[in-house]
Amino acid sequence: MASVQKPDQDNLPHDHGAAWVVYGVHEGAIKQTKWRWFYPGEGVDSVQIQEIGDFVQEDGKVAGQSRFSCVGLSAGSPPS
Repeated sequence: MASVQKPDQDNLPHDHGAAWVVYGVHEGAIKQTKWRWFYPGEGVDSVQIQEIGDFVQEDGKVAGQSRFSCVGLSAGSPPS
């Protein structure tokens, strides 16, 4: 499967279930935000998703996400 991120397009945090995913950037850059589910006993009272980091993936670079990870993508210029 392939998809195209249009300039200034964002998407909500999502997971890929039991699938692995590889992201490649042909032109421009995307900011990938990593998210994780937290459950009671892990510092929260109820199940919630929290941001745990981000990085900018520039053209020509490849990044992968392991099974059951959550990501959000944002296309556009990399932050300065």
